[in-house]
Amino acid sequence: MTKEDQPESLEKIPVTLDALKDAIKSSGYLLEQRVAATLEDRAYNVRTSEFVPDPRDEEKAVEIDVMAYELRTVDSATESYTGTVLNIECKNNALPVVFFTKSQPHPQLNQGCIAYDGFPMFSATPTEPGQVRIEVLLEMSDWHHYCTSSEMATQFCSFNGGGKKLKVAPMQHYSESFSNLCLTTISNQKRTNTNKPNVELAFLYPIVVLQGDLYTAQQIEGDVELRQKNHVQLRHSAALGGEVVTRIIDVVTEQGLRSLLGLIEREGERTDEAVKRFLPRLLASAADQKRVIVQERAKAMFARRGK
Repeated sequence: MTKEDQPESLEKIPVTLDALKDAIKSSGYLLEQRVAATLEDRAYNVRTSEFVPDPRDEEKAVEIDVMAYELRTVDSATESYTGTVLNIECKNNALPVVFFTKSQPHPQLNQGCIAYDGFPMFSATPTEPGQVRIEVLLEMSDWHHYCTSSEMATQFCSFNGGGKKLKVAPMQHYSESFSNLCLTTISNQKRTNTNKPNVELAFLYPIVVLQGDLYTAQQIEGDVELRQKNHVQLRHSAALGGEVVTRIIDVVTEQGLRSLLGLIEREGERTDEAVKRFLPRLLASAADQKRVIVQERAKAMFARRGK
């Protein structure tokens, strides 16, 4: 940017080292670096400012502030593995964010929000009708934290100080950011290896880390009860191709991140145990689905050559 390109307002601001530091501190960059360091300390592979394909437009990409993943071998003979992928948005909220929660009488119904990618995406046998999704086969509704929480948020807000009174701010930019985060968990088997007849399943967790305060709100007898929290689950959706994609986002403060990671890591251990229990069935399903993908790729390649 040349001097002529600078906004007039910028020329009136002294650009000192202290001013630069204050500007950086008010952004989310330092939070992203701290979150990345926490994940690296726990032996995750970590990338910051990672771009993934936008499922709404193949010419575009969605940026993830911090992506972290780990892979775990469940069967060395077949080179089968599972993985955990954390897609994390970092928000430096100057004012508290409040999530409006309600009780969940049937939290096990949230199992459909468990996101995963790879092979197999479902399992079928000659003796069972239909296709059984992986989270159902592994009975994840019995222990996954999406399916055991007593409360869930579906709305949120923050505040602004316009005028003499604190006012609620709807935070449309946060809502759009959270929708993009949901879409980063969409399955894309095109990126998965089809050369080996193995099981390769990655479970994806959309996460938001807040630097500032987090509260939950519930209406009780005409009043509002506010509780300061380090973790809340937000049910959020995004539109994709005329359909609605719904995910559960773990929203945590920076102080609550390690506790959430411990919870997710314990779920990874239970996932591995369940995969090993159904390994022969999963191997057969993975081989069948990889064969179909290879055939579809071959047809597409020949179609391109024929044009």
